[in-house]
Parts: sequence; structure tokens; C-alpha cells
Amino acid sequence: SQPARSVAVFFFLALLAVAIYASTLMLTVSGSDSPYTADTGEFQVALAEWGTVHHTGYPLYMLLGSPFVAALRVAGVPPSAGASIFSLIWEAAAVGGASLLIFRLTQNRWLAFAIGLTFALTRSIWIHASIAEVYSMSMAITAAMLWLTLDLFEKWDDKRGWALALLAGLGVAHHRLIAIGLPVIGVLLLPSALAHYSPQSAQ
Repeated sequence: SQPARSVAVFFFLALLAVAIYASTLMLTVSGSDSPYTADTGEFQVALAEWGTVHHTGYPLYMLLGSPFVAALRVAGVPPSAGASIFSLIWEAAAVGGASLLIFRLTQNRWLAFAIGLTFALTRSIWIHASIAEVYSMSMAITAAMLWLTLDLFEKWDDKRGWALALLAGLGVAHHRLIAIGLPVIGVLLLPSALAHYSPQSAQ
């Protein structure tokens, strides 16, 4: 079917992103002086020790990443590499999510694939998929928030509204930059919410 083929295309794109990012994955403890890796060594050590990091502490990242790194460690994967793999998985999810969003808006699977691949190969996206950093998780959360936003824009649903609120709260707790987009989402969804709760819709 068409939907199944589309999902398969974007799943392949996510796997392609994984293969690309794996080729440059940081496997050892960071010693780089690149601005991109300013906090990478800290995250590698903290994830390995179930510790905490600089303000704001990135609680969601640490709570999910620490057991992930520990599980890979049992399988023989060094913690420094496990921390990078954690970023890789989130970035691959973000790439797949971004492509699905474009497809939803355009209904053109190959345009969505091309834009998704371009997004995946963007310098900053690629780098953050290869090192221990918080931004790949931010991208994946943002993609999920935008998907729910489109759902609610098309038709308001209280359960999805609460799901978006929960995801947005977790997102802001993860990284405060996500809060910048919340007013835009609110303005976009306000008419849909008001229409849902208007007296006419209740009749």
C-alpha cells in the first residue's frame, strides 16, 4: 500500500543516516578543541558514572542515557562510544521524523526523502549525531511535537493536546531552547482549541 511504502522509504532514510553517522562516530573520550565538543567529554563521563552535568543538568538526557550506556557497556561497548551511539539513535529518529513531516505537508515522498537527506547531511546535524551531546534528542523531541501540532491543527483532540503538553514539558526540561517554539505552537493551535470548545461545537 502507499502508506506502507512511504514508511518504508523513510525508515530506509533513517537507516542510511545511521550508516553515515556511524562512519564518523566518536569512539574515544573527547580531546577535541572544536566548539561543537566543548561539553562532549563531560557528557561521556557523566553518562558512564550515572552522574550529572552542568546547569541545567539535562535530567531527561541523563536519565535515559545512563542506563543506555550501561547496557551497551555490558555488551562490551566502551562508555565513550555508547554515549555517541545514544546521540546517533536520536538523530536518526529526528531525520526520519523530519522527512515524515515534509511528506505529510507535501504528499510527495521523494521530495520529503530529498529534504530529509539534505537535513541529515547538514554539518551541525551530522556532528551532533556523532558525539555525546544533547541536541540530537532535542531535534527528535521537536519533530514529535510538530507532528502532534499538525494533528491538533487539523482536528483538536484532548488526549493529543495533553500528549503535546507532556512532550513539550519534557522537551523544555531537556533543553530550554525548545521553549522558543511554544508560543508559535500556541498561536497556531488556539483557533482549533477555541473552535472545539465553542458552544456551537458542543451542540
